[in-house]
Amino acid sequence: MFTMKSMLQRNKSRGFTLVEMMVVAPMLIIIIGTLIVAIVTLTGESLAEGARAQLINDVQEALDRIETDVQASGAYLSTNNFNVTSPQGADEGTQKFVSFSSTGYDTIILNSFFTNANPSLSTRSLVYLPNTPFACGDANIVQNQVMTNNVVYFVKNSTLWRRTVVTSTYASKPCPGVTAWQQPNCALSRMSSNPSLCKVEDEVMLKGVELANFNVDYYLSASDTTKAADTENTDATLRQVAIDKASTIQVTLKGNRLIAGRDITQQGTIRVTRTGSIVKYATPQP
Repeated sequence: MFTMKSMLQRNKSRGFTLVEMMVVAPMLIIIIGTLIVAIVTLTGESLAEGARAQLINDVQEALDRIETDVQASGAYLSTNNFNVTSPQGADEGTQKFVSFSSTGYDTIILNSFFTNANPSLSTRSLVYLPNTPFACGDANIVQNQVMTNNVVYFVKNSTLWRRTVVTSTYASKPCPGVTAWQQPNCALSRMSSNPSLCKVEDEVMLKGVELANFNVDYYLSASDTTKAADTENTDATLRQVAIDKASTIQVTLKGNRLIAGRDITQQGTIRVTRTGSIVKYATPQP
């Protein structure tokens, strides 16, 4: 009877016989195959764990960005509060965004403020509209209307995007010498169609997000557990009346990735209250 040890101890000059090779070869194939399976499994698990950790971080970063924008916004909107210029619309044209569609999917539309520098800087100041009522250079200009834009979070092509939507004449609104720090976004494929308006590409907040996995609920107060009525009304006017009464929103976001044959998902939720009084119409119509 042949054994691995006896075959290896045979006179090396003699070599292996055909029978010995036929016995050894399958054993080696089994051993090598087992090692390969173990390596592939360990590698796949390692890749999946790394991807899961990254997805957890990416979901939280997207929610943190939404929270920051909501806290600093002037109002929740049911649709854009000014005429949208192509290609900044929901259809990459002039179609306005809607906070709740007839198909049941959500979008966040915020009325936000222009600043003359990064909003996180303590030295930044709001951008005021001249002659509303005080003229440029007047010390009382801080009592004027503040120039606003719309920050929109929407899902398209399995990705959560952030877009800053502005009026077509936004650049001419501030006092001379004042430049708004916020820049309007457009889809990359449409930036060349209106370069004077499309300053930067839409921001990618999270990839692997389906329409049904981005949910926004409105509440009258931070302590409420029941959603505010009519915030999902398909009539934009009725929906705006309801949203105006809400101070708090809850955002639930779920991302998905396929790594090494493994389907990885991660869900996160934030509940955030907008601060300050409602400001919806500080930017005049273009």
